[in-house]
Amino acid sequence: MFLFTITSYIYSKFIFKDELIGEYYLVNYENAFSMPNLSDSLFILNDFRFVSKRYGTGQYSIDNGVGITYIHLDTDEPSDILGHTFIRKSINGDLRIFMNEDENVYYRKIR
Repeated sequence: MFLFTITSYIYSKFIFKDELIGEYYLVNYENAFSMPNLSDSLFILNDFRFVSKRYGTGQYSIDNGVGITYIHLDTDEPSDILGHTFIRKSINGDLRIFMNEDENVYYRKIR
């Protein structure tokens, strides 16, 4: 049981570049006070670039910390939101890039 708990923890906390690459859609933006009321898709590309209608094109990096994985999204335009993003992976492998945890606004991976 202990080994299963440790394995589950490691699986859910560490995200690698290859599993991050893909297409995401924005969830719960409709009622978020801190974000514009616009839908969006986010594409995380293999060459450490991302593309989004909302944020444009930029570079990303990931940082696996203790118990959390941060994703840093950098663009030419300053943004308070892009500097505080992190990734969560559920036990079933669902990836979510949280933009505003307090309002439960995140990008969910769809492919």
